[in-house]
Amino acid sequence: MPDNFQVGKQRLDRERRTNVLDQGLKGIHKHSHIAARAQKNNQEARQARHNQESDYSEFNQAGLRRINGYFFLILAIPAAYFMDFVILNRPVEYLVGLVFPEESKMMLVAKILMPLAILGLELYIATQLYFALVGEAPQRLWKNIAHCMVIVMPVMVIVTFVPQHFKVFQTSSWWIYALLLIALTILAGITHALVIFGGETAYEARSYFWFLWTNKRYRRIERQQDAKYRSEAAAGYAILTSYINNLNTFNRLYPEHAITAGPFDDITYRIMNQWAGYEILQRPGKPNNNPPHNPAPSPPNTPPTNNDEDATEEDGKNEYLRTILSSRIRSEESEVRP
Repeated sequence: MPDNFQVGKQRLDRERRTNVLDQGLKGIHKHSHIAARAQKNNQEARQARHNQESDYSEFNQAGLRRINGYFFLILAIPAAYFMDFVILNRPVEYLVGLVFPEESKMMLVAKILMPLAILGLELYIATQLYFALVGEAPQRLWKNIAHCMVIVMPVMVIVTFVPQHFKVFQTSSWWIYALLLIALTILAGITHALVIFGGETAYEARSYFWFLWTNKRYRRIERQQDAKYRSEAAAGYAILTSYINNLNTFNRLYPEHAITAGPFDDITYRIMNQWAGYEILQRPGKPNNNPPHNPAPSPPNTPPTNNDEDATEEDGKNEYLRTILSSRIRSEESEVRP
């Protein structure tokens, strides 16, 4: 009876230790594959960023003057809208009042939409001027239209401002309003000229801001995936060291039921060995290399490049885990049978 009890106790202990080893093996595979996917995503984002910087090298090396020109052009668009809103305020009120004398909502909608329509027309003229420069539109026609549009807006400032403050110009402080009128006229001419004649710069500015946004997005993906790679590889390495200790303990307690490490797939071999800095996992049939004394993980600054990860990497892993577990259980049951 004591012998049978001791045999049963050992059998339960072996099963418990075998389950711990199997769980550790699954954890190693899980973290290794997640780290491999993060490493691949990191490499793809880095390659995409390098390709973009190569294709748009002029933006990557753009000077401060050129970049400021892009920002000034972008700021000129809302400035032109604001000028149109101020200039067209009274004329729109008069015209809408003739059609909808008691509709305040229609008055507000017209005040918002009319400057947008003018701005849209100016942007369309700017686009046609750009096409004219590259020979896809009649250049003289659109240049004449652009000059007329630039002249019209300052004239509208004068026509709108003077009637509103006509009495003020007859007082001693007339010069203040005269300076204000001159400033508004110049501002209207400059902002609308920037919008209308900035077609080519507008295309460059749009491409530059797109380049800036995507470049920052690629860099953010690189940082996130690199952090994920390091976290998952470190977690897998911690489980691996515990797995090796548990395996050595098991083989020392039960030498007649000795278990070999693994099985591991190519991705697990690669990730764990990369993170450890030496071959902590030896491939079957490969000569044994002595690891350094008391090794510590030393991850590289940049995860190495490898594209061996495939979408089918999870399929083989579960299959050979089930196979090894079944073979171990059958072996243990055969040992305790009378």
